[in-house]
Amino acid sequence: MTRLERTLGVRLLERGVNSTVLLPAGHSLMRGVAAMPEAVAEIDAAVAPYRKRDDAPVRLTATNTMSLFLTRHMADLSALITPRRILILPTRRPLDLVRGEADIALRMRAPPDHPGLVSRRIGAVAFAAYATSDDDSLPMIMPSDQRPVSKLRACAARITKSRPEGPEIDELHLRLQAVKSGVGVGLLPCWLGDGDPQLVRLHEETFGMVHDDLFLVRTAESRSDATVSALADGLANLIRRERDALAGVAGRSRRAVGAVAPDAARGAKTPTRP
Repeated sequence: MTRLERTLGVRLLERGVNSTVLLPAGHSLMRGVAAMPEAVAEIDAAVAPYRKRDDAPVRLTATNTMSLFLTRHMADLSALITPRRILILPTRRPLDLVRGEADIALRMRAPPDHPGLVSRRIGAVAFAAYATSDDDSLPMIMPSDQRPVSKLRACAARITKSRPEGPEIDELHLRLQAVKSGVGVGLLPCWLGDGDPQLVRLHEETFGMVHDDLFLVRTAESRSDATVSALADGLANLIRRERDALAGVAGRSRRAVGAVAPDAARGAKTPTRP
């Protein structure tokens, strides 16, 4: 207590031969100290989600496009880090890995340089126009003009030179449902559009495709976490294994609607893609 008084520069106690009495400064100190356990509990609760635990899930953040892709491979990825779990955080907003908002991020643009982050390009993702048919009257479903999807918006705007402009539908799962329902033509990731037998790819030769690089980002500190490292390596291997589907290469062998197949001379026409 003497040391505390010396540090604070005030007397807290009146010391007698057989008694010790709190002075006014001591009473004020005690009132402040009484609130400290509650404040400590609040601080502990606030930081608890960021405290590393052996059983904590590995938090993986990605765009909606890549989150949907990853759900198709969750069994294989989860097996890499058992008994820990994977928690996918789908969002367009880049979560702050340094502040502990996630452990791994898959991003479609290079992250800014930061001494606490390490990143590597692990592949590319392609988008193309899809519809249930090549009907020129089908309108073009428009993405928003927000920055993360501005490249898709620009591609859709080019396509509206050859067909009417349709409704604006930003969310991937809603746009997919609209396309499959015959609402119009929509830009979809090739791994999704090429894998659906109801859909055909359009306008590839005339208006091209949209390509985004794919980066895996993590903190430098996480390299000492064997579980996070195992998942990061598993993600890189998965993207490498599925690179043709992600880049739209696998779907190019599928014929386009309306083209005449080589056996047309025998009187049969096979729907192919332009």
